Amino acid sequence: MRHEALAAETARLLPFAAGSFHPDGGFAWLNADGSADLTRPVETWVSTRMLHCLAIGQVLGYTAPGTDLVEHGVAALETLLHDPVHGGWFHKADSFEKRAYEHSFVILSASSAR
Repeated sequence: MRHEALAAETARLLPFAAGSFHPDGGFAWLNADGSADLTRPVETWVSTRMLHCLAIGQVLGYTAPGTDLVEHGVAALETLLHDPVHGGWFHKADSFEKRAYEHSFVILSASSAR
């Protein structure tokens, strides 16, 4: 019974996570109704956590919301959030600040997406 409850919750949360798609790249904070809050900048820790969840959904066999979102998240790590000069990842898209916290989530989400 526990496995069925977990599977049901996963099936419910993955479409909710898909609402975090940010048109500028990566993933946005979610409003209570599941819509993306586009007033906030794209943050690496938010994007990587969403990427991890969506990638694990794919690994578990959930076809929705789809691989396009995983590819969207990986693309943000390769471009929008990545520091092309010194390497690593910025804290958020509109900042040059870097922190170790975000880097740990980059490793986790990139591994999951792989």
